[in-house]
Amino acid sequence: MDDLVRFVFVGRLGYGVTMFICTLIATRVGHNRNPWHGYGIGGFLFAMVVCNLMMLLYPVWYWVMNFLVHPIAAYAGTKLGIEKSLTQIVEEPGRYPGS
Repeated sequence: MDDLVRFVFVGRLGYGVTMFICTLIATRVGHNRNPWHGYGIGGFLFAMVVCNLMMLLYPVWYWVMNFLVHPIAAYAGTKLGIEKSLTQIVEEPGRYPGS
């Protein structure tokens, strides 16, 4: 039973990494790195997780882990996707006086 719990825990973290990558890519690819793209994808994926949890019987700790891992991963992926690299900041026209 202990191996099953460990397997499921690692699986949930894997889904969290998937959520992180999906929101990161959605924010980076979206127009002007708008965070709503990442939040939209994160909300959609989280809604699918909730639908899955409601259809099958899962223990309470599984619900809690899903409600902790997924929103944190979506927020972190979107936040990281918003940040611009140093070269993009330097190359922006009109950013500095006299440029």
